[in-house]
Amino acid sequence: MFGGMVGAGSESMIPDASADNSNEVLSMDDFRKLFGENSAAKLAGDDGRKAIEIVRERASEWGINPDKIGIIGFSAGSGVALNVCFDHNDASKPNLVVPVYGSAFEENVPDDAAPLFVLAPEFDMNPQASTGLNLYEMWHKAQLPAELHYFHGTNHGFGIKDNGEPVNIWPYLLYNFINKVDFIDSKYIFKLQESLN
Repeated sequence: MFGGMVGAGSESMIPDASADNSNEVLSMDDFRKLFGENSAAKLAGDDGRKAIEIVRERASEWGINPDKIGIIGFSAGSGVALNVCFDHNDASKPNLVVPVYGSAFEENVPDDAAPLFVLAPEFDMNPQASTGLNLYEMWHKAQLPAELHYFHGTNHGFGIKDNGEPVNIWPYLLYNFINKVDFIDSKYIFKLQESLN
């Protein structure tokens, strides 16, 4: 099952639903085709860049600090967030990046890299994909702010649910991280935490 990623590639990349694809795993080359220069993922990244530009342009009107604009994406949305992270100008630069069950095929950290908070399940859709581990390693080697959380026994799509699962601690971990990297004033952290209780 490909979920939101189906829209990111051409139909030739999607396995035949009538065939037995239980052992089929997309290669890294297949993933590169899905997220290449002319793909829907690149166009979605353009939407992400434009969204940040609009928020930054209207920051004073909306009472937002133009230097504290982050982007979070789940699944295919993490591809959008990472596309923006690696390809932006000053107006579309994110100041925080949170990919949730996502990865990128970049080999170098952006020169103006934002703090990175990676969330990943133990079991993801493609066992060959590093699901964020490569991202964390790049930021760590560059000595940039980053956190990585892999959750044991979880699958792609854990999201935010009130179901008693240990993975549901992740919003608190994110709040702690954004406080630590001075992305948000600590007085707001307590309000955010109260809203989860």
